[in-house]
Amino acid sequence: MSNIFDFTDYRAFLGQLVENRSLRRVTRSKLAAAMSCQAAYLSQVLKGKAELTEDHGVKLCQYLGFNDKEIEYFLVILRLARSGSPALTKFLEGQRQTLQSLHREAESRISSTKVYDVSEAQVYYCSSWIPAVVHVATTCEAYQTAATISQRFALEKATVEYHLQMLEKHGLVKFQSGRWIYHGSSFHIPKQSPFDPTFQIQRRLQVIENIAQRKSTDVHYANVFSVDEKTFAKMRELFIATIENIHKLGEPAPSENVYTLCLDLFQA
Repeated sequence: MSNIFDFTDYRAFLGQLVENRSLRRVTRSKLAAAMSCQAAYLSQVLKGKAELTEDHGVKLCQYLGFNDKEIEYFLVILRLARSGSPALTKFLEGQRQTLQSLHREAESRISSTKVYDVSEAQVYYCSSWIPAVVHVATTCEAYQTAATISQRFALEKATVEYHLQMLEKHGLVKFQSGRWIYHGSSFHIPKQSPFDPTFQIQRRLQVIENIAQRKSTDVHYANVFSVDEKTFAKMRELFIATIENIHKLGEPAPSENVYTLCLDLFQA
């Protein structure tokens, strides 16, 4: 079967599956049945006259036996095809490139004699901005079902359900009395981890998407300035102190919501 990470267009991937006669089990009618849609609808998709939904995408990936990282990548290129704004397209393309890079890094590690301390949970958690957001959302009483998380973050319900199951697999949430509950401790990505840069980039991609929405309650500040090294050192200390103080303010409350904080101070 073709490697999904070699494709940037999900239709091209589906077209190659259908055209490859050696894969007899992968026929147009079987693909349509697996996705719970009509073969005629799939034909329209392949012609570029219709789009698959994320629910179709998840079912298709399960039928093809994709692993978690392959499902994540397929859903991203599916969202790219459905994107209706330049900002969202840029955001999703960043996700796609990150997932593709992670896959290639994993392939190179397999063929290398060098051993890396990398867990499957780290690979998954850094694959996009969604895992961390869904994970943290389960700490809030208002967002402990797939439906409420889906509505809050404008995600397909099938996508949220997939991520909740993945988080449960890695021991980060548990299903209890009809609700998804935050489990264990926070997921920490060590600074020396090869996935820390990816995790940081995913947060900034989320910032880019948020800036485009221009919400009056949010704070976005950017500046370029010149100072001496002594002043820069003082500013760095203030940044670190701010981060520590903000963490101390994070007391549990029934009305909790999910927020993102990014602070960057560096030599240009």
